[in-house]
Amino acid sequence: MPSDGSDVTCYRVVILVSVVLNVFIITWAVPIGAWAGAWMGAWTLGAPVVATTLGTPGGPSMPSGPSNSSTGACRVGDLDRLRNIARAGAQDEGPCSRVVDYLPAAWEKDFVENMKAYQSQDRAWRAGCKKVKSYDPLVKEWLRVAAAQLEGKAYTVTPLTTRALSLFRTTISCRGQAPRVVEEFVEPLAAVLRHPHFPCYTRDMPTIESKDYLLFGKREDTPLGRRFLFDLGASQYASGAGGASQRWFVESYRRYLGIEFDRILAWEYGGSEPERLRETPFEVLAKTSYFVIPASKEADACHNALNMIRLLCTREDFVVLKVDIDTPGVEAPLVKQLVADPDLVRLIDDFYWEDHVSGQPLAGKEWTGPFDHDLAESIKIFAALRAKGVRAHSWV
Repeated sequence: MPSDGSDVTCYRVVILVSVVLNVFIITWAVPIGAWAGAWMGAWTLGAPVVATTLGTPGGPSMPSGPSNSSTGACRVGDLDRLRNIARAGAQDEGPCSRVVDYLPAAWEKDFVENMKAYQSQDRAWRAGCKKVKSYDPLVKEWLRVAAAQLEGKAYTVTPLTTRALSLFRTTISCRGQAPRVVEEFVEPLAAVLRHPHFPCYTRDMPTIESKDYLLFGKREDTPLGRRFLFDLGASQYASGAGGASQRWFVESYRRYLGIEFDRILAWEYGGSEPERLRETPFEVLAKTSYFVIPASKEADACHNALNMIRLLCTREDFVVLKVDIDTPGVEAPLVKQLVADPDLVRLIDDFYWEDHVSGQPLAGKEWTGPFDHDLAESIKIFAALRAKGVRAHSWV
């Protein structure tokens, strides 16, 4: 039967619709689906993932300096909602509540109040070292206790110990039980906020990078909920500038506090997933979310780790936060956001930060500026966090 042309027209319409549909799928649906799948996986507590750098259609985004604007594509949306979640979480203590008081050692108070007079970028740190060496018996006692902890040995508490070390006093009240008080020593905030032998007794690299001055708390003060580690500047599991970071946390918290982390969220920009994760043991990898993109300082950014803490954690959980991304312009605003938020502060138990500042011997040499602030302000930030009940440590 002769055609009237309608079959040809229909065929052309089908072809046109098919072409348009394929263009839409390639251009929009696949990228959107991949983006959504990656982010849903990254935000799911029970399904750790490795999140690669998500950029524009032209390829992966590149770092743009301290502003980290490359992470600006993802926003949390309603930041006030997250803050309300954190406020509720800060009140959720489970069956036991804790009230933490901080009692700084007298020589810590000296450094907090007078660091302006002691600090300098002089390689010998002369004025500061004169003050440190005037406290030499306290330095020795501090390191005696730290060495005993490192070796797993008991140590005698003497009057000199109570002068050398600062103290957290935690009152724990559990339902149906009488309140109990746990007292825990912590290293004082003193000298250049590293191992107290640097730079006044030695300037060698092992001392600069040593973590042997850090003191842990007691097992009986550990909250009963989940255990989180947020590691900003994670490097590889067993290696990296300044030594291993993740492995130190995993093994130290297991050894000294009996803690196995239930969830690890880590950020380290650059490299590839195989490179970053090749050293990670399977039992650690299985509970790790590793983001190969920059951590952000922007208040409403998805990769501002404080927002993930707000969303995932409660007061009942044990939360460790480490900040060491070697970018003062990102780190300092992030930490100041933490100090200014009382609900967020209540969610964090242990805090570690290598604050790159002026006023100490590494500045201008090993550390290059610009610096957000000086050592005198840095020690006040650590002291403020401790006064709020956070076991805040200066990291390396």
